[in-house]
Amino acid sequence: MRKLGLLAEFVLVLTFSGGSAAAQARRDIIQEGVWNSSLSSALSVARYTGRPVLVFFTEDWCGYCEQLEQVLVHKDLEKALRRFILVKTTIEDDPAAAKAFKVDMHHQVVMLDWSGRVIGKIVGATHASPAQSVRDVATAVIEGAAVSDLYAGDKLVELGYYSKAAERYRLASEISRDEKTIERAGKGLADIRERSQRQMELIKQLIRAGRLEEAIDASTEFIKDFPPDMGRREAEKLLARLKTGKPIPLGEENPAGPKTKPGVKPADEAKRLVEEGMVYEWDKRFYDAALNYEKAVKLYRDTPAAAEAAARLKLLFDDPKTHALIELEKQRTECLRWLEMGKLYEKNGRDEEASKYYTKVLTTYPESDFAAEARRRLTEIERRHLREPG
Repeated sequence: MRKLGLLAEFVLVLTFSGGSAAAQARRDIIQEGVWNSSLSSALSVARYTGRPVLVFFTEDWCGYCEQLEQVLVHKDLEKALRRFILVKTTIEDDPAAAKAFKVDMHHQVVMLDWSGRVIGKIVGATHASPAQSVRDVATAVIEGAAVSDLYAGDKLVELGYYSKAAERYRLASEISRDEKTIERAGKGLADIRERSQRQMELIKQLIRAGRLEEAIDASTEFIKDFPPDMGRREAEKLLARLKTGKPIPLGEENPAGPKTKPGVKPADEAKRLVEEGMVYEWDKRFYDAALNYEKAVKLYRDTPAAAEAAARLKLLFDDPKTHALIELEKQRTECLRWLEMGKLYEKNGRDEEASKYYTKVLTTYPESDFAAEARRRLTEIERRHLREPG
């Protein structure tokens, strides 16, 4: 089970959970789709709903303010504005906020994410045509909402809520027209997909090792954490099979000898591995190339391609720069796998097993960046046990 601890508020924020009676009271003050007057209440609601806030600094006597408000209430902005908690205030009523957001005149809009961080501003002199003004303001509002989704996605990934993070990244990429925002959302989704693949491999390792109870726990957590298109359906099938107690064929390679596809000759498979390895080299994926060559040498040692694989492997390791890159990627791959295995055990209340994996990171790669994360997790486990009674 997840430990809320100091992260409880963020979990409540980003998973759209409820809150305390006080939080509910704050929500009652704020109305959706209308201008509210309390910025502090809006920010409190934002923290409990994960929604961004749009603050309009205005004055009744300000002509430019009236022009900007006419643009903001235009029907073309209605859908975009629904994403925000709306607040209308003045510099005089909220001088601290105006100073913090660097608002030095009226007819300005500031957009904030759920944590109160500025994600966009609109300075509202509408000197262009009305249609152009609507498009410009709508674009600014939509991009502000997209950036808010990016920040929320990053926080959800940090907390391990990958399915909800994927929803935020996808929403950001769908509504945004900014190339950098779309690229960031794509990288976020790619990171979640990579995590799901590593986690699925951990489940299969547990199954191969005969640790079926732990595999059931891991599959259950996987289904909770990841979206359907990133392996959830495969995890559901594995879980259903695990609960029947029947053997699960995973297509594991036999270390004692090569296992090729039916109809494929060992020499052809070895050649394929070498050719694929050469493509990896071209793409500067030297670690993947080395893995291919090592597999060809180990499993198909009597084939002509194995000799070529051995020669190419020697070239890779004889070059100091390439060798260093291979070792760095090996370090990254192994440390990520061990850290995720440790976190998986922690989720299932198996701190002793988790500690073994964190210790493995520390002893194998003590000077790496990953060692700091392993040390932090070990410290947290120790503190948790000290807090437990008895």
